[in-house]
Parts: sequence; structure tokens; C-alpha cells
Amino acid sequence: MYGEPYASLAEMKDRFDIVDDDDDDKLERAITAASTGVDRYCRRQFNRGAAPEEREYDPIFPGLLFVDDIHDLDGLLIDGAPLDTAAVRPEPIGGLRDGVPGWPYWKLRSRGRTGPRWSGPVRVTAWWGWAAVPAPVREATAIAASEIFKTKDAPFGVAGWNDFGIITVRENPQVKGLLNPYRRKGVRIA
Repeated sequence: MYGEPYASLAEMKDRFDIVDDDDDDKLERAITAASTGVDRYCRRQFNRGAAPEEREYDPIFPGLLFVDDIHDLDGLLIDGAPLDTAAVRPEPIGGLRDGVPGWPYWKLRSRGRTGPRWSGPVRVTAWWGWAAVPAPVREATAIAASEIFKTKDAPFGVAGWNDFGIITVRENPQVKGLLNPYRRKGVRIA
């Protein structure tokens, strides 16, 4: 996990109506594990970088570069040069995806014949991450952290018995449903 967890200790204590500090360590570990699990499942992190950072990427095609999420175009450098929007278009355009605002940029596309043609590793310096953690990501993290916290009551993944046999702890389809719109394909880093 990069940055702060996507759920807070106070939120989790409120969810379980916990007023004492006895389970704080267990809850914090569950929150951290859930946040890390969200990052891994979605193949991205949702926090904001503290400062611009340089990373290297291999182009998919000479005019297309997939990068990690960029939340702010101010100070964006490509191979040390400031972003020239006449030559390179960040996508999704306007930070909109399926009509929903607030998405970061994750593609840099060369504009026509005047844009760059990348052939080897490309250095990109940017403000990485998201401007704000999306509400569905925060809720999915809280649900997952709740389940992780409750597994202390389900040794070896067995939550109990019913008429059909053992009841086991499993992946939560609600968590997947909340996160699937934010899941991305892998990024090629040099």
C-alpha cells in the first residue's frame, strides 16, 4: 500500500460499535491488509503522491504510453520536457470515464504526425495517484477489513456448521462488484 489506508480506525470502530481500545491493533492490521488487497486486486493505488516522482515506462506502440495513474498534470515531464498538449494528449480526456468525473490520467497518446514517437523506455515525472479515493473503494476496503477482522472468529476459515456442512469464509462478491470498475490491466514499467 502506498500512503494512507482507505478506511480509518474510527470508521471501523463505529462499524462494530467498539468504544474501547482493546482491538485497535487488530483493526489497524485488518485495515492495512484490506487496503493492500484492494491495491493488488485493482492493480493500482488510490492515494496521492506527496511530490512529483520520476518513473520509466515502455511504450505500447510508438505513439501510446500506458502509465500509472496521474492525478495532476501540473509539472508533468516526459523525458525531462514539460507536457506539450499540442503533441501529447493525456487520457481519459478531461478525467472522465463512462461519464463519471474524477478519474486520473493513465494514457499518454501522441497527437498525429507532429507528436513524439517513443521507441525505448520513456521517463515520466508526475503527481502519481488519485486526487481523492473513490467512495466505492473506501466502502470495499471497509467491508474487506471487517471480514478480515472477523476471521479471528473463524479458525481455519470455518465460520460454523449448517444443515449442509461446514460454512467457510470466502471472497465477497460485493467487494468485487464495488472494485471491478476500478480494476485495470497491467502497466508495463521498464
